[in-house]
Amino acid sequence: MNKYIKNFVIYFIAIIILLFSLFPVYWMILTSIKRYEDLLNPYLFITKITFENYIKIISSPLTITTAINFYRCMTNSIIIALGSVILSLSISILLGYGLARMNFKFKRLVSNASLFVYILPPSFLAIPFFVHMRMLGLVNSLISVILAETIFTIPFCAWILREQFSSIPKEIEESAYIDGCGRLEVLFRIILPLSAPTLVATATYIFIRAWNEYQYALLLLYSKDLWTLPLFLTTFLAADVIPWGILMAASVLYTIPPLIFYYVTERYMIKGLIAGAVKA
Repeated sequence: MNKYIKNFVIYFIAIIILLFSLFPVYWMILTSIKRYEDLLNPYLFITKITFENYIKIISSPLTITTAINFYRCMTNSIIIALGSVILSLSISILLGYGLARMNFKFKRLVSNASLFVYILPPSFLAIPFFVHMRMLGLVNSLISVILAETIFTIPFCAWILREQFSSIPKEIEESAYIDGCGRLEVLFRIILPLSAPTLVATATYIFIRAWNEYQYALLLLYSKDLWTLPLFLTTFLAADVIPWGILMAASVLYTIPPLIFYYVTERYMIKGLIAGAVKA
């Protein structure tokens, strides 16, 4: 009997936490399909829904306060997110493999220093980074935001990949060396396929972080044609009367690309787990 009570308490607490976590999402979706006259309605359920807010965003994708295009902002966010994934993951793979398999002077110092950079708050490096970007002539460009995301994601990603590469038996690499493979061939043909689940999880982390980037995008992007979706959403708050329905509809659309990315990578993550288990 005590076992059933214990399980009931565990499941009850889990359900409460789940409902608490999902309620803001539910309220966002609910508000996005409310009519204007029902926005202040406190009820959890509505009988009349409308997609007028979504139609306004899709058909007239300019904000009320400024002429900022929703589609252009989404394109900029996608470019920054995918660019950050490609650049950060490429560097993290090489750094993680070097820390896992190579012996060099100050190896431990480099490893600990990389993680220390990750611990620093982004605002701590905002001014130095802005100064360097201005010296390089990269201010007001998407590349500057991609570089900012790369700087803050490489330490954590390299640390994770280092642990993953270290867990792979060295005998597998030694067998490849005997067969005539070089170090890069071993990395790309042996190590990376076995590390597919970790690589996918790391790429997902980079994508979501870059997709939600706000501080450095606001700091580095002057032109409204280069703004990202987080900056686009804040323009609604500058209106005298905040259009909550349109804001929530835009927020729902804002969450779709990360969900699609997660759905696609989840499938490859499962395949990677199976492939890694078979090869191991």
